[in-house]
Amino acid sequence: MRVIMISTDRKIFEEGSAVRERMIEYGNLFDELRIIVFTKRTLDSGVKLKGASPIKITENVFVYPTYSLNRWLYVFDAVKRGRKIIRHIRPSRLTGRLLVKDVVVTSQDPFETALAAWIISFLGTFTFHIQAHTDFLNPHFAEHSLANRFRIFLAAFLLPRAGSIRVVSEVIAASLVGHFSISPEKITILPIFVDGRAISDQRPSFDLHARYPQFRFIILMASRLEREKNVHFAISVVREVVKKYPLTGLVIVGDGSEKKALQKYVRALNLDGNVVFEPWQADLVSYFKTANCFLLTSLYEGYGMTLIEAALAGLPIITSEVGVASKLKEKEAALVCPVGDVGCFVDALFSTIEDNQKREMLRLAGKEAVLSMLIGKRKYLSTFKESIEKAL
Repeated sequence: MRVIMISTDRKIFEEGSAVRERMIEYGNLFDELRIIVFTKRTLDSGVKLKGASPIKITENVFVYPTYSLNRWLYVFDAVKRGRKIIRHIRPSRLTGRLLVKDVVVTSQDPFETALAAWIISFLGTFTFHIQAHTDFLNPHFAEHSLANRFRIFLAAFLLPRAGSIRVVSEVIAASLVGHFSISPEKITILPIFVDGRAISDQRPSFDLHARYPQFRFIILMASRLEREKNVHFAISVVREVVKKYPLTGLVIVGDGSEKKALQKYVRALNLDGNVVFEPWQADLVSYFKTANCFLLTSLYEGYGMTLIEAALAGLPIITSEVGVASKLKEKEAALVCPVGDVGCFVDALFSTIEDNQKREMLRLAGKEAVLSMLIGKRKYLSTFKESIEKAL
């Protein structure tokens, strides 16, 4: 089986990155894996691409940057790269359609990458597979922007046309069945893989309390700094907490388009002494293992991998009811609040600060709950392959 993947993850261009290693593992599942990545001519890291030529990662894994002038051309340029791949796979127009029938085009999301994947699959008469990592039918997704409302329209058009679909949570699966009448047999529920043992066994390389000795209690957040992560709300919650516990600190690890606005908001609330920003880190284990609690206030999440990682590190969790939080709530393994409920979040933080026994209970219950949910790497990869094979 040969797979053409449409992706937006530019980390694949970085040697040694987790994304590249994952793609190499995916390549081991198939005869051939060709990945088209939405990119401009300069990567987010500042590295300039040398053109649209494919990059060979292994003997059977190739990456094709779209090398677009702007983001509006991503789909158009991805289809151009796809046409070249079609000509490579089927050099003969007369016999190619008869001889090559084991090609699946998969997309990273049900939106722009899925549109490109659908067009390529149509041009090549290949089968079509979609992955959905975001709970895009959550009302907050549509409220976020006009672009998101258009994305929902795209998803409504494309999802019923897919041969099979992979989603990362039961919530997303149920929403697809309920809203689009998609057959449950077409859907594979496969959460994002997390190496539980690696996180549990890893020793911290530093201590947040040593780095920030002015804080007696440290709240950790780790996410992209974008509107849907609702970090403004988290800062407003911390403002209420420090009125009673002034030695509380909020450490925010992440980068994104909202960072400057968030820093300005912190200054406006005179919280400079309580809120610290750190750039995004690939390895968060030392943060998880030396903070006092983990805070997530997102408006919506497909899964919420940082919740899993925090629980595995033994960090008590306070979260909005998004992604995997509902499962943690069922097992009493986290304090879960309705989205945007200031009072609930403040009370949850107060109880976590004041009650050492509750913190210990959350720490143990969170780790136990998540360990029971995880699957091994071999099972993850085989299920991923099966999801794509369903499209044939």
